[in-house]
Amino acid sequence: MMESYELLYDGTVDPRTLIDALAELGIPADRVLSEPYDPSSGDSIPAVMLERGDPGADFSTVVQGFAELVTGIDLSLLEWAQFLTPKLGRRCLVDDDTPQPNRWYLVTPQGGCGVVHVDGDDADEGHIRFLYATTPIAGAAEIPVRAEPDWASR
Repeated sequence: MMESYELLYDGTVDPRTLIDALAELGIPADRVLSEPYDPSSGDSIPAVMLERGDPGADFSTVVQGFAELVTGIDLSLLEWAQFLTPKLGRRCLVDDDTPQPNRWYLVTPQGGCGVVHVDGDDADEGHIRFLYATTPIAGAAEIPVRAEPDWASR
């Protein structure tokens, strides 16, 4: 299975805006898919897919890029999110690559980025409730800030 990277966006991401932003990175529009991918179609796997989740859930729009895309543009997953998020105008959650299941990076359209902890029970129900951020995040002033325990960053 091909490795992929997922960015979770709050609200609806406009496909045209995504295509235009990716074009700035040299990714052609025909490599971006904004409808469900059908592997039986015989079409090549797109570089980026836009998947719309449950409209009632938070952060249910997924922008999925495959490894060839992320390595081809020489950006880390977090840098990719920081590039796209201001252009898409929606908050983005990015896996922080730690074993902590409820610890994420939050990237805001205002250029903010930081570690946040969310309520796991609410997340299981499709709703994101921010418990706290570890530092103030531009564009997310409503999230309380507190230091995380030493063990949480491992």
